[in-house]
Amino acid sequence: GHFALILASHLLAALLLLLNALLSSPCVGCILFISGLKGAAFALNWAASIDLMQHLVRPDLVSTCQTLVTWVYYTIAGGLGFSLWSWSYQALGAARTNALGAAAAAAAFLLLRRELKQWRGMSTLPELAGPQWGRAMRW
Repeated sequence: GHFALILASHLLAALLLLLNALLSSPCVGCILFISGLKGAAFALNWAASIDLMQHLVRPDLVSTCQTLVTWVYYTIAGGLGFSLWSWSYQALGAARTNALGAAAAAAAFLLLRRELKQWRGMSTLPELAGPQWGRAMRW
């Protein structure tokens, strides 16, 4: 299901950031492998998020919601993330910044997983009871 893919993307992100933190000298093979993980993490998260959104909104709102998701992801989150990452990189260096990023991705994974377990018991709420939500919650 959608959330399983999103969780997998968080684990891949934590792994690639940890590998970046541990990489002490340039290694072309290592960089190519890590770049592949980055592409997989992004693809899993983006595809699952967009498809989930398309399953949860009315058909007449899909394009509007997709525009909003894209705007929030690339403009707001990208801008804030870039600013925070740049500051951290300058202040702490590459290894520590990547290690902090790995910890944040792992924490996001654990928090999302915990929340999803709690949501499973709430599926009788009207806004979560529709057939769209059942497809989204499938693991």
